[in-house]
Amino acid sequence: MIQIITCGKVSNLSLKELQKEYLTRIIHLTKVTLKELKKEHFEQKIKSYALEHSQEKIWLLSEEGTVYTSFQFSSLIKQSEEGTITFVIGPAEGFSTKLKKEFSLLSLSSLTMMHDLAQIVFLEQVYRAVTILKNLPYHKK
Repeated sequence: MIQIITCGKVSNLSLKELQKEYLTRIIHLTKVTLKELKKEHFEQKIKSYALEHSQEKIWLLSEEGTVYTSFQFSSLIKQSEEGTITFVIGPAEGFSTKLKKEFSLLSLSSLTMMHDLAQIVFLEQVYRAVTILKNLPYHKK
């Protein structure tokens, strides 16, 4: 299963529709959940989540993280077939240095993008990864 935890909700209505569209597409192919947490005590909530789900692999999305190709990312997503893999999209100002030292880091791009847009880009990449794993024609080589 793929678990996505975000700090806050997508506020832009057009992006909210895209979020819904990609979640619907992903759900048809694999198990996925999206938890939208409030910003208050967000990092503490992530630490608590990690303690409760210590068997899960947890990735923080951060510009300092590793950048993967779509095929490399699909291999990472494949791990979710053996359990749950969790991705955390933090607040617009990013995660604390301390928290980034505790988890694996994944970067969508070396470019900076609007927080809501980053959520949509990530969902599209999850969808792309799942279609690669299922040998569906969405991804063009």
